[in-house]
Amino acid sequence: MKSILIKDTTREEREQIVKQALWGSCGAECEFCSGCDNRGGGRIETLYQPYIEGEKEIAENTVAVRDRATDETTSMTLEVFMAKLEKEIEERI
Repeated sequence: MKSILIKDTTREEREQIVKQALWGSCGAECEFCSGCDNRGGGRIETLYQPYIEGEKEIAENTVAVRDRATDETTSMTLEVFMAKLEKEIEERI
């Protein structure tokens, strides 16, 4: 699998990574899911804009979104979280 790090991807590739791996991953079984805000978390393209723009790695972005949504921090290190996220993305692509 190709690296998903900012340094190894273009903006267009990061947009594709977000679309392929994250849209529809909220757990809902919505037909024609397009990353909507039906569950109140925010639109995927808005939530992951810092990653798409090359400002934050996807794992850092996801931690920020998760912490903002749950308003709590976890004991999982960024490295552990990133490894789990990369595995999940690999399985979805």
